[in-house]
Amino acid sequence: MKFIKIWNISHLILIILFLSSFSTNGQNKRQRTQPIDKTPTQSFLTPRQIAEKVSKSVVLVVTQDADGEPLAQGSGFFYSVSGLLSTNKSNAQLVTGKTNLVATNLHVFKRAWQGYIKTLNDGATYKIKQIVGIDLLRDLCVLEIQGISSLPLVLGNSNEIAVSDDIYAIGNPKGLEGSFSKGIVSSIRQKQGLIQIDAALSSGSSGGAVVNNRGEVIGVAVSSLSGGQNLNFAVPSNYLAQLPLTWQASVNATGALALSGKEDAGLSGPVHIVVTKQAEIDNSKDTPVEAEQIIDTRIEYNEMGNDIKYYSYGENNKIRMEMTIEHDERGFRSYGYWTLPDGRKGEKKYTDAENLALTVNSRSYSITQESEYTSANNLKVKKAVTYDRDGHEIEDVRRVSDGTVRKILTKYDEEGREIKKLIFTNGI
Repeated sequence: MKFIKIWNISHLILIILFLSSFSTNGQNKRQRTQPIDKTPTQSFLTPRQIAEKVSKSVVLVVTQDADGEPLAQGSGFFYSVSGLLSTNKSNAQLVTGKTNLVATNLHVFKRAWQGYIKTLNDGATYKIKQIVGIDLLRDLCVLEIQGISSLPLVLGNSNEIAVSDDIYAIGNPKGLEGSFSKGIVSSIRQKQGLIQIDAALSSGSSGGAVVNNRGEVIGVAVSSLSGGQNLNFAVPSNYLAQLPLTWQASVNATGALALSGKEDAGLSGPVHIVVTKQAEIDNSKDTPVEAEQIIDTRIEYNEMGNDIKYYSYGENNKIRMEMTIEHDERGFRSYGYWTLPDGRKGEKKYTDAENLALTVNSRSYSITQESEYTSANNLKVKKAVTYDRDGHEIEDVRRVSDGTVRKILTKYDEEGREIKKLIFTNGI
C-alpha cells in the first residue's frame, strides 16, 4: 500500500511536469509562428542628430550694394526634393549627390546689387551666380551658387504636419551663425499660407530651415510678429517643392523685384491708397517750367504692397490715365487694362521677362542714370541722376550745350524723409 502511494505521487509529479513542458513548448511554438510585422518604424532622430545633420547644409546669405558694402544678411540652405527639382526639361536636375541650389527668402535681397553665401562648417564664401526661382507671394527665392555643391536637405511634406508637432529651426539670427532652437507647430494658418511656430526667430533667421524630427524641411523661416512672444512663421515646404526653377535673374534685378511698389515709393505700414497733388513739370526745356495745371494722382495698393490701380486726373477732374493691374498666384503682374483721355482702351498681358524689365527700369538704387535730350529751344541737355542704395535721388545734374550747369543735392533723414535740398547753378 505504501509503495503504491509513493508511485502515485511520483506519477502525478511526472504528469504535471510533462503537461507544463507541453504548454511551454506550445506557447513558444505559437510565438514563433506568429507573422512578423513588417511595417517600418519612424526613423526619428534625436535633437543632437538633427542639429548635426542640418547644420552641414545651412548657409549665411549676405547681400551688398553697388560698392560691395554689406546691405543685409539672412539664412539659407542647400535643398533637394525627391525626383526632379523642376519639371522644366531645360532645368531638370536629378537628386543625386550634391546640389548648388540654396533656398532663402526673397526679402533678404531688397535693393541688393550683388551677394554671396558663407558656409558654416568652414567659413568659405561663394558668389551667387544667379537667381533661378522666385515667388513674390510666398517670399521665396532659390539661388544658384558658383563654385560649390553641397549635401542638400530633403523637403518633407508640409501637409502632414499638425499642431503640437515638434520642430527645429536653424539659421543666423542677429548674425549668430548656426543657431539651433526647438519648438512646436503652434497653428496652421491656411488663409495666410503660413505655419505658425514658437521656435525662436530673429532678424537674420529669414530663409533658415524649419525641420521635423526626421530632419526634413517642412518650412522656410520667414517672419515674426513684432510685439508678441514667440509668434513666428514659416512658409510651408510644399510651396518651395512646387516652385519652377525657370528664372535666370541677376542679383540686382532680384533686388528690384524684392521691393513692393509701396516700398519703392517710400511708404510703410498698412497703406492702401495714396493721393498726391503736384504741378506738372516739363523737363524737355533746359530750365524746367511748372505748368498751371494741377495733377491729381491716386494709387491703390493690395496687401502685398503692389499697385493694382492708378488714376491720374487733370483740370476739372478730367481723366488723364486710368489703369488696373492684375497679378497672378505668384504675385507677378499678369494683365494691365487702361483708359486714355480720348476714351480709348487697351490691355496687355505681361511675361516674366517684361515684369523683370519694367521693375528694374522703375526702381533705381546705388546707380547713376544718364540721358540726353533736346530742349524746346533746341539746346542739347545731358542729365545724370544718382540714387543711393535706398533708392533716394541724391544728385541731379543737368549740363546744357550753352554752358549752363544746374546741380541739385538732396539729403534725407534715417526714415528716408527729405530734409534738405540744395540747388547750384554754374560754378560747381
